Amino acid sequence: MIYADLLGIPYELGGRDSARSLDCWGLCVEVCRRAGIELPDFQSPGSFEDVAGVMERARPEFVKIPGPEPYCIVAFCLRGKWVNHAGVVMEDGRSFIHCLRGRNVAVERLDHLLWSKVAAGFYKWAGK
Repeated sequence: MIYADLLGIPYELGGRDSARSLDCWGLCVEVCRRAGIELPDFQSPGSFEDVAGVMERARPEFVKIPGPEPYCIVAFCLRGKWVNHAGVVMEDGRSFIHCLRGRNVAVERLDHLLWSKVAAGFYKWAGK
């Protein structure tokens, strides 16, 4: 498990220190880096609407795939119709790691009632 030491790390907007705090994109960057995938780092904006804008602008650098694959990004629409949260699918293809405001880094199942309803798609990094 390349991410076991990240479990329980607290959420902090803009967090990029895997020993102290992470936000959802900082966690994606760290987990994928450990799996040999170099994602770009985007500074985390302050609102869900701003997060959605950053993620929408980055979309051409990602390839949408039909379903979960290990170490792909899973995108979520937590509020409204815009993608504004992300996690990384784990090796089993059935769970993902993520963190949210008010919660620590955790692994959850993709088929959980909440997450299955707000999942917006699965993406592989295609940028250079």
